[in-house]
Amino acid sequence: MENVKAKKQEIKKEKSGGILNFPSKLNNITIILITVVYAFIAFWALFSFFPEYNYVVVPEYEHVNYNYEIDPYIKSTNAITKSATGTVAIKHSYTAYLYNNYATALNNVRFQFSGLTNMGTMDYISGVDYWSSTSAPTIHTMMSNQTISGDGYQKLFGKIQYNYKRSEEETLKRTLTFAEEIIKLKKSELNSAKFSDKATVLGKLNFSVKANEPVSDSTNYTITNTINLINSSEKFHLDYQAFIVTSDKEIYPIGGLYNYYYFSTVETSVAMTSKVNKTIDIEYIYVKGIYTDKDNITTEILYKVDFKSLLG
Repeated sequence: MENVKAKKQEIKKEKSGGILNFPSKLNNITIILITVVYAFIAFWALFSFFPEYNYVVVPEYEHVNYNYEIDPYIKSTNAITKSATGTVAIKHSYTAYLYNNYATALNNVRFQFSGLTNMGTMDYISGVDYWSSTSAPTIHTMMSNQTISGDGYQKLFGKIQYNYKRSEEETLKRTLTFAEEIIKLKKSELNSAKFSDKATVLGKLNFSVKANEPVSDSTNYTITNTINLINSSEKFHLDYQAFIVTSDKEIYPIGGLYNYYYFSTVETSVAMTSKVNKTIDIEYIYVKGIYTDKDNITTEILYKVDFKSLLG
């Protein structure tokens, strides 16, 4: 009788300690699986409480030909270097110019620029928060001598907010957005007969490409693209991009102008100066652009010049 009672007490003790003894009853594989499950749950909980904000949000802005109150255009230049091991790298600089059309008084100007890289990521070039200026015109260096994921941008985006004083009694708050697709030159285009030595849009503008070897810089060529407006009083829109092409058909950007359009105080000449390491064997310089006139008729700019002819 006492043996039966002792047996029951032993069984009861085993049951009461079952939960505490549970891990000791598992084999090694089961313990590993449970550990993985717990780790996954812990990771999911951390991700939920501390979400990752490095996602891509591409602004749904459209290409804009004109704005009658403010003109934000973007100028780009490049520094193309080559290391001792032969690696070529591109550094980009971007500057935004915000001009007020017709000398209209604009104040509380706030702006933000961003870019979609060739790798499909987004850069907020001016920072996450808006930069601001008390009035327009203003000039803002968006990026200076920096490398970019994928060696450049697919698109540039701009958002500008400002106050426009319509009258003494009325001030309006405006918002302007725009998108500019960066002009590309494909290797399949290099032998196209469309490219010529014509450096003008008849009666509208002309441009020049010059190269020199500065005495003060024995390492680099200096290449300057200059655009001159012939009729600055006529409404227009211009996107422009220049490239160097090497003897082995590699293509690198050397200056661009985007979202450049008419305003009454427009500069009649604008220049972009880039630097290229002399050990890079430049064969040609190409230019591609799109000029849109007051009637929204577009003219394509396709220009090609032998680099050695520029050096004399």
